[in-house]
This record gives sequence, C-alpha cells and structure tokens, in this order.
Amino acid sequence: MTTAISNAVRDSILQQLAADPLARLPLNGLVVWTELGRGLAGMLDRKGGSDALLRQTIEAWCTAERALEVDLTTLLPQMDPAQRLSREHLAALLASIQGAIEEHVAAVEEKGVNDGGRAPWMCAVKGWFPAGLAIFASLDSLRTASEQQRLGALRAWSRRYFPADMSGPKDLGVRAV
Repeated sequence: MTTAISNAVRDSILQQLAADPLARLPLNGLVVWTELGRGLAGMLDRKGGSDALLRQTIEAWCTAERALEVDLTTLLPQMDPAQRLSREHLAALLASIQGAIEEHVAAVEEKGVNDGGRAPWMCAVKGWFPAGLAIFASLDSLRTASEQQRLGALRAWSRRYFPADMSGPKDLGVRAV
C-alpha cells in the first residue's frame, strides 16, 4: 500500500508541474521540487530527526550508484527572467502540491501507525525523490546523459540546495542559521 501511495505522490507532483506552463520548464520544476524537499527536511527536523537526512540519503545513494562528478553550471540552462516563478506563483504551486501530498499520505496516517509521523513522511519522500529524478532527466543537457551523469547532477544540486548536517551545534543547544 505504501508503494502505491508513494507513486501517487510522485504522479501528483509531476502532473501539477506539467499542468502549469511555467512549472513545466525544468529549472522551475527543480525549484518547486527543491522547496518541497526543504519542507520535508524541515518537518523531519521538527519531529526530532536530522534536517540533513535528505541530503545525506541522496549523497549515499548517488555514491552507491557511482554517480559522476558534474559541474551544474554547464548543465543548467539560462532562463529568461520573465520565465522564472514569482514568489507568489511558487507559493501557490507549493500549497497545491503539498495539499495533494497530504491527501495521499492521509491513508497512511489513518492506519494508526504510532511512529511519530515517520510512515507518512517516508511515503512522501519516496514519492518526492523520483519526481526530482524525472525533472533532472527532462533537462535538455541531461536527456541523452548517462544515469551516472544524471545522478551526479542530482548530487551536485543536493549539495548546493539542501541543508548540511548541523547536528553538532544543535546537540549543544545552538541552532546554526
């Protein structure tokens, strides 16, 4: 059941991006996907986990799959500023996608699993992650790339935009900002 929910999360993300003319542009899709990931990381942080878990998981997976080192600056297209998402547009997209994700993972919550919210979070992440891979694959520069190059781009993006491990300062009662 959780695989079906994760697939529904992935499909919802990709369908909503495809339905919006600006979000259909891969770079804008990556921005939306990244902000969703930051929200997922923040939710984990609020539940007492490490907000760096997503970045660490992506890093470990890409390393295990032999991702190549890539330079994002050579892979990412230049965008006309008129094609970029405004803050308001991004906020509306995020709210819509988050609402769809919450609807899908509600079925996991209804099962009454008392794990502090971990099961619904995992279903959301397991749907969110492959949506990002699909967006990376849609970039013109990566359409004909090898899987290792795509994973390298994902890892480079993750290193740039997701929180790093801040557990040391947090353990001391100091929150690095």
